[in-house]
Amino acid sequence: MFNRKINKISSFSFRYTTGNYMDAWEEYRLTENGVAYSAYVKKDGIPDEQAFKAAVDGEFADKLTALLNKYNVAGWDGFQKYNKLVLDGNSFTLSVKTSDGRDIYANGYMRWPKHYREARDELTELFHGLTNEA
Repeated sequence: MFNRKINKISSFSFRYTTGNYMDAWEEYRLTENGVAYSAYVKKDGIPDEQAFKAAVDGEFADKLTALLNKYNVAGWDGFQKYNKLVLDGNSFTLSVKTSDGRDIYANGYMRWPKHYREARDELTELFHGLTNEA
C-alpha cells in the first residue's frame, strides 16, 4: 500500500488567495539547500517584492513535516476540484517534493480537501512565526 507519510521535504510551496484586491494571497515556500533550508513568506496585502526570506534550520522543516502528516496532506495528492458556480472566490495550490522522489500536488477553487482549513491556519501560524509577527 502507498505510504502517505511524508518523511523529509526537499521543497514545499503553498499558496492561497484571500480576496480579489491587489496582492490578495499568502504564499509559503521551503527549499532544501544541502544541509540548510531557505524559507519564503509572502503575506496577504503586501507585494511579492517585499516577501520575507530567510535561512531556516532542520527543526523548522521537521515542524512543517509533522504538520503535513498531522492533516494527511500527502492524501491530498491529485485533488483538483473547482466550483464553477462561484465568481471572485478563493483558491489554493500545494506542491511538495520529498527527498525520496515523491511529488504531491493539489489545487482547488472554492473546493477544499479534508482538513484544508485547519492545515492552512497552522501553516500560516508556522510561517508567520518566522517573521516574528504570528
